[in-house]
Amino acid sequence: VWVQGLIDAREQFPEEFYIAGWHSGGVRDEAVGLYKQALDLLLIETYLMHWVPNELGTENIYADLENRLISIRGADLFTRSYGARARTLLALDVTGQKNTALPDRGEFEQVVRAIRRICPEMRGIAFFNGSATDEKIEHLAHGLCFDYFVKPVVTLQQNSLWVRRTENRTELVAAVSNIGAIDSGPISVRFLIDGEEIGTRRVDSVPAGYSRLTNRVLIPIDWTVPAVGTYSLQAEITAAPGSTVLDPAIVERRFLSPPSKRGR
Repeated sequence: VWVQGLIDAREQFPEEFYIAGWHSGGVRDEAVGLYKQALDLLLIETYLMHWVPNELGTENIYADLENRLISIRGADLFTRSYGARARTLLALDVTGQKNTALPDRGEFEQVVRAIRRICPEMRGIAFFNGSATDEKIEHLAHGLCFDYFVKPVVTLQQNSLWVRRTENRTELVAAVSNIGAIDSGPISVRFLIDGEEIGTRRVDSVPAGYSRLTNRVLIPIDWTVPAVGTYSLQAEITAAPGSTVLDPAIVERRFLSPPSKRGR
């Protein structure tokens, strides 16, 4: 009811009026359409570090995280798409309040890394604390936000290594993405076949951009397939000064044959 009220009242709001809404629990499909009309910013309560395990007995916090994002992804709510006003950020609990245990610093970073993999198009994050919080955890949260959302964040996403073939030529192609907010510096990628290095390629920069159409660089390397068979193809980011590296390596197994000799 309150969301519909905001939609009805929008016409009377000043042009610069900005509406943020907080959602606790899972997001129902019927709610997301209303949020897209009513809000400028939707904050999704994602209390993975203490409250969800404490209240719900959750063991797999990463599965819980993905489940909370199903409707958001289906509604294209990570960005302002198709003229919609709203975009979404996850809000993690910054624990350390009275009678709660401090999270392990490494696991806290692991959760942020998982968020960047699950929803790389979400270009920010929120943190929530309902009462006094340990200052060290607040500093950690600020640092993780800078490292994983502001700095260049280069990564080899799932399915980002493929084979490009013509009649007489075979190339491996690695697609390096930058899901951060700043263009990267030079990036080096090493290619391996069945564990043996076949070469390294370097690019001057991977730009930050709004989507995969503008924030990727395709890096190819020639390779001669020696015989019919199954090969383990691998690409690794070996140098990325000044950038956060999310997933530095990817492996694909492909059944390949030598290129045709026709036309030579």
